[in-house]
Amino acid sequence: MLKECFDMASNLPEGPNKEHMVKYHEYRCLVSSNVIGWSVYSVFIRRWLQFFPADQFLFIYTSELEADPAGTIYKVETHLGVQHHKYDEDLFNIRFNTKHSYGWAVATKGTEGAGVEVFNHSLVAKAGQGIRQNTERRPDKSAEEMRGNTDELTAFFKPYMVQLQQMVEQGLVSHIPDEMMQPYL
Repeated sequence: MLKECFDMASNLPEGPNKEHMVKYHEYRCLVSSNVIGWSVYSVFIRRWLQFFPADQFLFIYTSELEADPAGTIYKVETHLGVQHHKYDEDLFNIRFNTKHSYGWAVATKGTEGAGVEVFNHSLVAKAGQGIRQNTERRPDKSAEEMRGNTDELTAFFKPYMVQLQQMVEQGLVSHIPDEMMQPYL
């Protein structure tokens, strides 16, 4: 669906505003694709920066949150100018959306591959979510199919990741973790 939308955008009729219209149409394509489109960060960041100053943004990567959850939350509190809170350290050991366990109602305690246990934490239970283990498994794809999918996604995201790296060089976005940029180099 996203590819067809982009194809339509590139086939707009010639005219004085074609470049602007193509970019606008591509933006609309990305907005309508809630699986892949919202992951094209550079397009949305550029748009936001047209309306808000760069110092109002704080860019945090999941690797930062995973490596130092308390420090990352402290960074967010500092950026927002709110009082720092003393958090229960046990909360930082809850993992949502781990491999084969997707959804906010699914949580594990510990780290993957180290005796992960699914557990019910009262904070999540209070929210009415409960915690369950996702036992639904998709049929395994062949290594060749996975490589093809990975190559196709990498090719799709590469120009946007290059744009994001340019934003880093312009001082608009914080450094992109190496492991996130590696496939696009």
